[in-house]
Amino acid sequence: MLPGSMEWLVIFGVALLIFGPKNLPRLAAAIGESVREFKKGLDPQASKTESKAIAEESEDKSKPTHS
Repeated sequence: MLPGSMEWLVIFGVALLIFGPKNLPRLAAAIGESVREFKKGLDPQASKTESKAIAEESEDKSKPTHS
């Protein structure tokens, strides 16, 4: 059973207190990347185009932006 809306608010609030507002987006990105790698490991026949797109996405994130 999934948590309800009030439980999600409590979980998010605790995570915000523990990790802080600056680290929370990085944490979420790391979790997403971990889940993506896990799914890729489950499917050994994953398409190479998907792997290439993920690699290009990570390269784009590592490039500095001039804002």
